[in-house]
Amino acid sequence: MKKPIQKIFIAVSLGWLLLLLIPFSGLSQEFRRIDQKNVTGVIPAGDTLLNMLDFKARNKPHTMNGSGFLMDSTFKYCYFSTLDSIAEFKIYYTYDDRNNLITDHTFFWRDNQWNPTYYTDYEYDARDNQIGKESHWWEDTLNSWIPTSAKETSFNDNNKVIQEIYYTRDNNTNQLIPQFKIDLTVDDSGEVSAIISTIWDTEKSEWINSYKSESYIDTVNHKKGSVAYTWNTTNNAWVEQGKAESIFDVSGNRISSVSFTWNANDTDWVNVNRELYFYDIHGNDSVSEGSIWNNESDDWIPDYKYVVGYDLNGNKISRMSYRWDNALSQWLTKFKTEYDYDSNHNQIKETGFSWDNSGSQWIEEQSWENVYDVNNNRTLAVWNNTNGEPGSFIMNKDFYYYSLHSVVNSSTGGHFSKPSVFPNPAKDFITIYLDENETATAKIFNLNGKLIKVAQISQLNNRIPVDDFQTGVFVIQIITKNQTVVQKVIIN
Repeated sequence: MKKPIQKIFIAVSLGWLLLLLIPFSGLSQEFRRIDQKNVTGVIPAGDTLLNMLDFKARNKPHTMNGSGFLMDSTFKYCYFSTLDSIAEFKIYYTYDDRNNLITDHTFFWRDNQWNPTYYTDYEYDARDNQIGKESHWWEDTLNSWIPTSAKETSFNDNNKVIQEIYYTRDNNTNQLIPQFKIDLTVDDSGEVSAIISTIWDTEKSEWINSYKSESYIDTVNHKKGSVAYTWNTTNNAWVEQGKAESIFDVSGNRISSVSFTWNANDTDWVNVNRELYFYDIHGNDSVSEGSIWNNESDDWIPDYKYVVGYDLNGNKISRMSYRWDNALSQWLTKFKTEYDYDSNHNQIKETGFSWDNSGSQWIEEQSWENVYDVNNNRTLAVWNNTNGEPGSFIMNKDFYYYSLHSVVNSSTGGHFSKPSVFPNPAKDFITIYLDENETATAKIFNLNGKLIKVAQISQLNNRIPVDDFQTGVFVIQIITKNQTVVQKVIIN
């Protein structure tokens, strides 16, 4: 059987990743928790980050009248023509009595039968934080499971991630060994203020510094950024590598971001890339323009531009892509994506087009279609490809299956029940149900990450008026002493 590709984290890429994550960490911890605690399933190609967030959140239990839905299994089929289909793989999920995902088993279709391929076990603490994850691969030659990777995660008292340790398989012993570690410093507000990445030295059996990122906030000038460092083994010291800085308006909207590289000779920061952001009257991020720094002209040179359109509900309905032509000194149309939704604001189709200069027309390249059940769970995702030719053929179909699970009540074994929101969709107000004597802070964001409302919640004061909201989709973050829950809310 073909071995899985081992993912090698190149140090430079990791450093820049850490650098880019820190400046915008206001929601990153909550988005990270969604990634850690919810069923990922199969995300069809072409899904955006928001769609992935939407899908993962939807596959958490939907608490309504004491019950919720959990995804039991996923089946993926590949199509090589409009008539033939070949099963590719299926995944089964199991959960504990807290509705936490504890195992997923993947089977691939081979030799006209389902063959076990790999599985992952998940471990949680008493607050439902995922603290462990270990994956195994079925090795035919050994007729046994062998470990391939693992991750250990530590949280502080406020359920914020403070450390992640990654493990990989030693090909000689087939045992897991440390690969790299990430330590996060979190301030009192929950913001990540520093990240240090270390790599495991097998010969010395110790952690070796690799990259570091430190964030800063300039409240006077509405700036927020981070500086990335590499470890100099000769001098045993951190050396500046790159910097990313964003500027925000008085409403908290990011209006520009600039990346820099460190010039050791001039001991100064040098511009590299810049992105400008523009918003419509509803606060939606509608235009972003990227440019590259030109040292010869000592000026920014346009590079790319994206223009995004929204409907009255705040759903993204189009995205236009442009590239700058230096010879013509103008923007040239490149790509377009259109999005369609049902009455519950579920995205039911995404269609990608490329611009044909010779024919001065849009050519459909591919599309992704989604089908939902009455509970707004996605049950089918279809990827269609046209390759620019008339008609289309199906490339992949992903089927999702769900079961009704009871939502565990509060006081068993020192665990904590998850806060729930009702009704959803809502019109005039939403009610947040908490454990007895529990309090919470509720934050509501639009899909651009802009904070819309903050409310303090208790059992006696658990309603939030939303009649002044625009209709559309929002994300509510509920923060209690013991946990943080994030879910989508629809306002009609």
